[in-house]
Amino acid sequence: FFILFFLFTFNFSFTLIDYTDVPYATKGNNSPKIFSLPLLLDSTLHTVFLKREGIYYGKSTNFGNSWEIRPVILSLGIRNPSIYLSPNRFRNIVWEKDTANQTEIFYYCLDIRMPPINVSQTPGKSYSPSLTVDNQTSWGKVHIVFADSSFGKSRIYYRKWNFQSLSDTFQITNFDSLGLFDHTNPTIGIFDNNKVYVFWQGYSLEISYPYRIFCRYLENDTWREPFTIFTSEEPLAHLSCDFTFNYNEGFSLGFEDYNTNNGIPDCHFLGGNGGGYPTSDSSTYPTLSTISDV
Repeated sequence: FFILFFLFTFNFSFTLIDYTDVPYATKGNNSPKIFSLPLLLDSTLHTVFLKREGIYYGKSTNFGNSWEIRPVILSLGIRNPSIYLSPNRFRNIVWEKDTANQTEIFYYCLDIRMPPINVSQTPGKSYSPSLTVDNQTSWGKVHIVFADSSFGKSRIYYRKWNFQSLSDTFQITNFDSLGLFDHTNPTIGIFDNNKVYVFWQGYSLEISYPYRIFCRYLENDTWREPFTIFTSEEPLAHLSCDFTFNYNEGFSLGFEDYNTNNGIPDCHFLGGNGGGYPTSDSSTYPTLSTISDV
């Protein structure tokens, strides 16, 4: 009876959020583009996406059946927006933007009167931002990672915003002092008793199994040593970690794996239920979210 009631109560049809002329409106998947707080009987959904003139924000208060749309920032050269809500429902957004022959990462909170903050401030290209928010205070602290190729091969950087100031920039990939790897596509989440985990993909022609997925986590304000959680002779791409407010669970991670299906990408998962799901054709851009305490 419960299953039938559930099926007949909820509408599973498609809902148009808005029109856009940008083919990469929700470019990438290393960070969430749509978000909801796990509150009982709260049907509110939040999303960000691109139009040609800039970033737009959408809000639905009825499980996505209808949407209110408004611009966040109107400017050319913007890509890869992402949104994450803090415990008090502050709406935190990051994106990458072309500025004066370089690319910077910007952070903005929709619920505070403040201009966008440049969190990268490097002389070259910063790209693929990802963010999460902890629950240590009611507004939380915003944790941001991004890739940067200003100094040759790409590195991964981290900064924290506490709604008063930015922390110093920390290079997650400082262990690679010889610059063997090109580090890209970072994704960030909070798991395992409030540890801040960062996952990213690395590539190096100079070693066997040149494609790798690395992990490093922040515990008690200390960055622990990085470790490799997956290696392959074929490409690994487009990481996306779980996002959830149950910060005590183990991590879940999705990515593309070209090794198991004759060079055709399949979606593969680590942590959580684990496993891979082979298909006869190309499967790309996996993303996942916990919807219960399990």
